[in-house]
Amino acid sequence: MTSFKLTAVVLAAGLSSRIGRQKALLPLGDLPAAQCIIRLLRQCGIDSIRFVTGHNREKLAPLLQAAGVETVENRHYLAGMFSSVKTGLTGLGSPCAGVLVLPVDIPLVRPRTLRELIRRFADAPDHIIYPTFQAKRGHPPLIPVSTVPDILEWQGGGGLKACLAENGALAIDVAVPDANILFDIDTPDEYEEALRRWEHMEVPSAVECNVILREFHPVSEEVFGHCRKVAQVAGAVASAFVRAGSGVDVGLVHAAAMLHDIAKGRPRHAEVGARWLAALGFDRTGDVIASHTDIAVRKDGRIGEAEILYLADKYVSGTRVIPMENRFEAALARYGDRTDIREKIQKRKRAALWFDRCVETIVHRPVMEIILKAGITT
Repeated sequence: MTSFKLTAVVLAAGLSSRIGRQKALLPLGDLPAAQCIIRLLRQCGIDSIRFVTGHNREKLAPLLQAAGVETVENRHYLAGMFSSVKTGLTGLGSPCAGVLVLPVDIPLVRPRTLRELIRRFADAPDHIIYPTFQAKRGHPPLIPVSTVPDILEWQGGGGLKACLAENGALAIDVAVPDANILFDIDTPDEYEEALRRWEHMEVPSAVECNVILREFHPVSEEVFGHCRKVAQVAGAVASAFVRAGSGVDVGLVHAAAMLHDIAKGRPRHAEVGARWLAALGFDRTGDVIASHTDIAVRKDGRIGEAEILYLADKYVSGTRVIPMENRFEAALARYGDRTDIREKIQKRKRAALWFDRCVETIVHRPVMEIILKAGITT
């Protein structure tokens, strides 16, 4: 909970004509989109939630009533989204300090994104806080209540975006590793993409991985190239697993491989990297990379995402794919006079060889053959 009151205005009055179904009721996992948004807001400490309804409002009303959120009707929803913004901002009451404005067709904003906006608003309560991804502003903006009269009186074109631009001096952009702030559901294809993204809320996409490595925790070009090559190898092995009927998450494997050396150069860098990713909201990905330097063979012999990452990393030296034996021979040659380090290398080698044999048993071809068949240059 915050020490100040925020209200979230969720815009859910439109026709949904392009998708042919009411967007607020589109299922995401086990819940409709509207309920997912309510859960997100409450998870971030926002209990004052106001839904603006219009078209087919009677279909949405039972869900909102059961959820205990306020509803206001926009009888002029055909005039466009800005009419819903004005309806939602009318009569907010006090002591509201700021307002998040979120269209219901942008339901995949991550909790960490909202928390970061709220944190920045606490430091600058008279400013408009925008989330940005790759320097592009997305939803939801967090608007100080002092700007609400200007919005309600706005008669110019361009809707809320143009109105807020008149207060450009108040704008603060907050970079977030969340491409979902720019993703709305307007078509059936976009809904299918939303379902894929929903299953990977704790897994960054390829683009988000690049942003994390470039903007949030920058790495050298050498480390970036190594991570990209490991991701290619790990992705190829994971895809081979899926074709063989084994249930691994290819997207999770690829993300973990891209980010596995995010904290390279720091002591216990796998654990540090996992903590960094958890702080960014990507816990599942952090859990996979946490053991990429040392991993125990499971008693049940199962090979999952963490084991695939561990193995793929052993097939890459720098940006080159090499036989795994060569990687360990080089390590032993380098630290051959250190008994303690030599024992660690031998332990890691035994684990890697075990995983290597397991992969071949499951997919019926050696890992190096999988790599070559995938067209990965060595």
